[in-house]
Amino acid sequence: MCCGADAWTSNTRATSEVFGNDPTLPKPHIIPMGVDVEYFHREKRASLRRELPKNDFLILFVGRLVEEKGLQYLVEALALLPMELRRKTSLWVVGEGPYRIELQHCAEILGISGKIRFWGTISNHLLPNFYAAADLFVAPSGDPEGQGVVLLEAFAARLCVVATPVGGISEVVEDGYTGILVESHNPQQLAATIEKLLSDSKLRIELAGNAYAKVKKDYGWDKIAFAFESLYRDLIHTTDNIKSHNTGA
Repeated sequence: MCCGADAWTSNTRATSEVFGNDPTLPKPHIIPMGVDVEYFHREKRASLRRELPKNDFLILFVGRLVEEKGLQYLVEALALLPMELRRKTSLWVVGEGPYRIELQHCAEILGISGKIRFWGTISNHLLPNFYAAADLFVAPSGDPEGQGVVLLEAFAARLCVVATPVGGISEVVEDGYTGILVESHNPQQLAATIEKLLSDSKLRIELAGNAYAKVKKDYGWDKIAFAFESLYRDLIHTTDNIKSHNTGA
């Protein structure tokens, strides 16, 4: 962090707290990353659903395949679902990383490798199709996240979200209103939450609707751009006043 700055921004309070109470820094301006709501909202659910049996449920994970993302707990949670629900539930994993082999091995040991599809890295223009196809988005992070932009993408797609309250995620997901928060490193609680949500379409729709309203209100790029513009204008105004004072103008 550069000392002597007139202002600095952070995407969440949790991220800003990483720097502690440095007396040389001004108070941070919390301006989150935004999302193109229309881009993730426009795709149709049917686009990829043909890949699945008609009445199956689809859980989606999007992110780097590293241990810190906690995907291993989602794999374990899938194996813990009641047999009948597990039989008709698939997990699609979008992303790549060094932990993929470990995750595939874990799925094989648990006997659920046939229920998980690793898509690897996909083109960004295809990503909205995956959100649209899913019934549930799970971000089981085990370590602190700065904000979790994938959560905003899921919100924009009207997709029900399950996440963990690590780092700035709890500033994005309001537990019981825009999604459900579960303990990190807890596949049993995660499995119970997945079972509850997949068994209650009304609750999923309600949470997804609240999340969509939230992302439209607070995370559209127009609002984020306005927040940065306002900050820059305030800084320019303050600087001009200081110069005027110093020159006696």
